[in-house]
Amino acid sequence: MIDEDRVRGGSSGSPGCGTDPIPSRTSRRRHLAAMSTTKTARMRKHISSWSSVCGLSVGVGGGLLADVLISRWTPDRRVLCAAVGLVVAALVYPLARRRLGLDPSEACTVLSACVVASMSVGRPGRWSRLLLGVGWMCHALFDMAFGHGSSTWRLPRWYPALCAGFDIAYGARLLQAGEGPESGIQLRR
Repeated sequence: MIDEDRVRGGSSGSPGCGTDPIPSRTSRRRHLAAMSTTKTARMRKHISSWSSVCGLSVGVGGGLLADVLISRWTPDRRVLCAAVGLVVAALVYPLARRRLGLDPSEACTVLSACVVASMSVGRPGRWSRLLLGVGWMCHALFDMAFGHGSSTWRLPRWYPALCAGFDIAYGARLLQAGEGPESGIQLRR
């Protein structure tokens, strides 16, 4: 009589335990499931990195477009728009939490954004744009540090990259607007 367990790969069901290289039906299913899980994980990682690059690119374009439109349509309210936008951007993560409560890093970010916004509104135009530009850049650091791969928020995976791209572009435009010889910043010789 033929020992079926030995022919199929042994009684443990794992391939390579028996003399015949044909694995059992159960071990083949496990092997295929493991392969598909590995492929799925690699595809998710690839899609996630691709969506991050796309989100970052769209965010940069959106940040540039927003500042160009604001500076052309309402140049006298550019600082106010940037200040209110910074506070709104800081509130996105706490408002998108799955559970009620405020994380200390989020609370610090919201408080910092409120302080920067309130200080910038009362300053001369170029200094306030410099202060807000730094605030927007710091918010981009928050997005990059705390926004990736968290199941805490009801935000899509690409959102932190999009927000960081927007913050960097918008902050750079504000910093650029604050530079120059007419901005009140003069080098001492």
